[in-house]
Amino acid sequence: MTTTTLTRALGTGERQVYLASLTGIQPNGLLAIDNELVRVTALATAGSVVVSRGEAGTAAAQHANSSTVSIGNPIDFTMAMSGQRIVSGPFAAFPTAPLAGDLAFVTDSTVNTWGTTVAGGGTNKVLAVFNGSNWTVLGK
Repeated sequence: MTTTTLTRALGTGERQVYLASLTGIQPNGLLAIDNELVRVTALATAGSVVVSRGEAGTAAAQHANSSTVSIGNPIDFTMAMSGQRIVSGPFAAFPTAPLAGDLAFVTDSTVNTWGTTVAGGGTNKVLAVFNGSNWTVLGK
């Protein structure tokens, strides 16, 4: 899964999202911004897309400029659609109270071996799951 960042803050009622890169984004694809999933309804002007907010039971929320945005197809976010949250970015920015089953794309893991406990500050990019006690590597 690839990531980009917001180039402008996004208010709860806004539908046009400004991004640093549109690489990999296509109509009907999903974006994960913090704990919100949005569906791309159209590619707009250079550097922006139009979205449907609060997909898969997530709530439309405000997002700060430079927030990390994960780019994917609906299958990439299957777990989120069943009630689990997806986060992306450096480990230090993850929620302080994750829920068991939450997924994360960790951009700075020190480990990349399945089942090991994730810590930030490294160079590995891994998919992790919160098992109720720790974030552990699910895939690389």
